[in-house]
Amino acid sequence: MSETYNCDSNRVVEAIENIDEEPEVEEPIEIQVWDKDVVMRGISNEAMEERNIQRDYLDDYVCRIELHTASQIKLKFHERVVENEFSLNPAGPNAIDPRQATHPGELGEQLGVIVKQLDYAYDCIWDFASVNGASIAHGGHITDYEFTYETFMN
Repeated sequence: MSETYNCDSNRVVEAIENIDEEPEVEEPIEIQVWDKDVVMRGISNEAMEERNIQRDYLDDYVCRIELHTASQIKLKFHERVVENEFSLNPAGPNAIDPRQATHPGELGEQLGVIVKQLDYAYDCIWDFASVNGASIAHGGHITDYEFTYETFMN
């Protein structure tokens, strides 16, 4: 079972550092990132409730960051925060090319703020990992896509 924390989109690195200082935190650690004017530096769901911070997944939720062993970071976000064109150019079965997909910081303003912090603090090289789609309509044709990028803290 992973631990879930929350932070605002301007304090992602502070949240990671604060969580790293906590004793005995089980991995993977999940940080939900919110586009709010409230200062959150890696607080629990209970602390959000105590501070009366409302969670609006349609308007304020930007992405989630999963922290795994060996300093692996997974950035997961839904298509609603993607403002710019996403392109995928597979390098082929015998090649690895980190530029095969659009850099996550170029996909939208909110993602750019988050990725810039992580890049500056950890010198990240982002790898496109996956895109998953799920139908969210009853009998309709609406599909919600979730993108995943991976990197390691250097």
